[in-house]
Amino acid sequence: MKIGTLGALATALGITGTVGAFIWWYAFYDEIGKIVGVRGRPPLECLYSSSGPCGLVAGVSSFAGVTPYNPMLLWVAVAATVFGVILMVVGRDSDDSGPVKISRTEDPPF
Repeated sequence: MKIGTLGALATALGITGTVGAFIWWYAFYDEIGKIVGVRGRPPLECLYSSSGPCGLVAGVSSFAGVTPYNPMLLWVAVAATVFGVILMVVGRDSDDSGPVKISRTEDPPF
């Protein structure tokens, strides 16, 4: 598999994972908000962090029967996207067509 193709695949998986993390985050905190009786936008810091109140809510959510959101998905997806973009750039600059051919125009001087 060529480097550029691998990069495109990693980028596509990373973007898909990022969208999936966003949907999971929104659905989780929306459901918790309905259970608790709070309306409004879910806390943005809980999209990328599980510290403080975000971790508390995720820990208590198991009692409500809700699968807690884990920001690790977002971080892995973003890393895959960045890695994929880097591979696509590197793959564009390299030639994967086969072995390097060396041609000499003159014999060495020894």
